[in-house]
Order: sequence, then structure tokens, then C-alpha cells
Amino acid sequence: MADITPDMVQDIIDRMSAPTARAEAVQRFSSLIHYLQRRGDITHWPAERLEGRMVPRYRDRVLSTTELAQVLSTARGWRQDGNQYGTIVELLILTGQRRQQIGSLESHHVNFEEETISWPPELMKTGKRHTIPMGNTVKALLPKRSGLLFPNKFGQPFTFASNCDRAFRNDCRFGNWVLHDLRRTLATYWQEMGIEIATTEKMLSHSAITGGLVGVYQRSSYLVQMRGAVQKWEEFVQALLPT
Repeated sequence: MADITPDMVQDIIDRMSAPTARAEAVQRFSSLIHYLQRRGDITHWPAERLEGRMVPRYRDRVLSTTELAQVLSTARGWRQDGNQYGTIVELLILTGQRRQQIGSLESHHVNFEEETISWPPELMKTGKRHTIPMGNTVKALLPKRSGLLFPNKFGQPFTFASNCDRAFRNDCRFGNWVLHDLRRTLATYWQEMGIEIATTEKMLSHSAITGGLVGVYQRSSYLVQMRGAVQKWEEFVQALLPT
């Protein structure tokens, strides 16, 4: 350890591009340092000098209507070819949910009679149950099967492999976007369509509505408002493609 300097360790950390990997590397190495100090193997090593967290870079990409139409058309083409990835992408466009939510969707999360989808807390980033209404298009897209609706070949929740993502973007004929941009795109267009911001936030399960004091005292499900917004959005999206 006497031969290892903080600069040497930092150089290794700086080569890690993923912020979570950088942060974990610092945490694990610092734990090693503290362990060695407790054993008496070293007297002092300035672990506090290590920097793991980078300033987050927030994406602001919103797809144009032309781009959104191309993604939708590609998704439907994949779906017609029997590739469930196409169905998942279209559901992401129509619902604005996170990809893990759709990939882990199970039959018991879906209530076709009440026309709702409800995710349990353990599947949500907020750690709270999240319920949204289904529009007619979403309802028609969901497979009528028990268990996972989009299982991978191992019977586990759908795996968003990078090679599949790349192949899909290549078919779209433009590549400077990611699946999460579809979520931002829905939020942006909903505001331009005059949908109340609280309804958008509730649809996306954002902490502005579900967390803090607002989450404690604001108990409305917003299902009625979301249902009206979903219908307008499905009509808007459908109009992007020629009939």
C-alpha cells in the first residue's frame, strides 16, 4: 500500500465512464483502506482525496414528430415480424413509462376490466405503487398471457440488450436517441397539448407529485385526468402515420 498513491488510484477511476461504477470503485477502495487501518497495516492513507461522482449530465433530447413517426413505424414493423421489442417500444411511446417497468410487466399488473396497469412498489424507482390508465391502443398491444408479458428466452423480465437497441435505431435511420428520450418526448408534447402539468407528473410517477409533503397530503389518483390525456395522446400518435 505504501507504493500506491491517490493519484494512481484516481487515474484508474477516471477511466471508468459509468458514474455508478466510479462511485462504487471509490466506496470499495475506501472500505479496503479503512479495513487496513483498523488492522494496523497502514497508519494513514488519504482516501478522502478520491473523487468518484461526476457532475450528472442531463439529456434534453425530444424527438420531433417526424422522428417519433419513424420510431413508431419501425416498432410496428418489428411487431408484425413477431419481435416483441417492437411492441415494447410502442408501449414506451404511448405510456411514457420507464423501460424496466414495461420489460417486467406481468399479467397480474394489468386489469383489463378497469383498463389500468398497476406496478407494485418494488418495481418503481419511487418505491411507491404506480397506476395508470390504458388507452385502447395500449390495451390491444398487451399480450393475453399469464406471468411475464415480455419474457426473455430464460423466462426472466425482458433484457434490453445493447445490440438489439442498436439494430432498432439502425432501422429507424437515425441514431442520436435512446429509449428514455421517449419518456421526455411524451412529457414535452403533453405540455404543448395543454395537458395539466400535475397530470403529466402523475402519469410519469415523478416525485413532484408522489414525494415529500405533496405525496403525503395529495391523495388523488388522477386517473380521470390521465385517462383523458392518454386518449388525446393516442389520437395524436396515430395521426403521425399515414392511414
